[in-house]
Amino acid sequence: MDFLEFARGPALWVSLAILLAGSAWRTWRIFRLKGKPDFSEPRSTRLAAGAIGTVLSRMIPKREFRDSTTLATSNAYIYHIGLAIVVFGYPPHIIFIERLTGIAWPPLPAALVYFAVAATFVSLLIWLPFGKLAHAFLVFISRGMTGAAFARRGART
Repeated sequence: MDFLEFARGPALWVSLAILLAGSAWRTWRIFRLKGKPDFSEPRSTRLAAGAIGTVLSRMIPKREFRDSTTLATSNAYIYHIGLAIVVFGYPPHIIFIERLTGIAWPPLPAALVYFAVAATFVSLLIWLPFGKLAHAFLVFISRGMTGAAFARRGART
């Protein structure tokens, strides 16, 4: 068995099993969380509508924050929608999923998928300097600058 056969065979199935087991474990743990008992009388019994409404309403920032979060929100939507188009609309990915599950669907036009790839890539490049991943690269630079500023003021670090 060569490396490609291993990656497409046992390694793929083990990684999918870990993904599913980990997702099931996290979901189970979330539903097992115990909150404080709520002794107040419920004002509504439409719990599912409340849950869905909250999820959907939090997808758009409040009016007070829109000016300061427009770039971040737009960038996140572009990234995730583009990534979904690439994952679920690119023919090789559809073939991969079909081999794995037996489920297939018609692919999206190549021009749309390539546009989504470009938009997702640009979105990632916009996010990278501001995201948490940048901290791994910039931590020593920022600490060095802070240490130099403190040393200039006479502080010992």
